[in-house]
Amino acid sequence: EFVLCTEKYISLKPPSLSFEDAASIPLAAMTALQALRKYKGDLAGKTVFVPAGRMLLLSCKLLSMNLT
Repeated sequence: EFVLCTEKYISLKPPSLSFEDAASIPLAAMTALQALRKYKGDLAGKTVFVPAGRMLLLSCKLLSMNLT
């Protein structure tokens, strides 16, 4: 399947990542965001446990950007 989109929605795959790993990043990001948004309170100043894995870095970045 093919899709058309503008350049602002795409990026180059780092050579160190396989196509499978690169394809899984958006899913991991959405999972991390959904998990963080399930918490109804304010996370400022709180400790958040994130299990190791692909979601670890994404969750930390989302928390630092205050997108929850």
